[in-house]
Amino acid sequence: IFCDSLCNFRRALLEGTIPPEEMGGQQLSMYQYSRMFNSCVIPGEGCDSIEVYPNTSKHIIVLRNDSIWAFDVLDDEGNNLPLADL
Repeated sequence: IFCDSLCNFRRALLEGTIPPEEMGGQQLSMYQYSRMFNSCVIPGEGCDSIEVYPNTSKHIIVLRNDSIWAFDVLDDEGNNLPLADL
């Protein structure tokens, strides 16, 4: 269910349907959301860097208890796979 919700949020983000957050009546920058998906941190000496990839990935990576899994969560058209398939 969590993966499905993340995929729905990602779709809304890509479609631009998420309204800007506000604080004190002022709109906040939504730039940070562009780094939420399809990105990773590359460790560097003195300073890390962020690598951002095209929005074409269909998979997610899960890390838990020293194990790593990669599996598709989107079909070829970018729609969420049914929860039973995950």
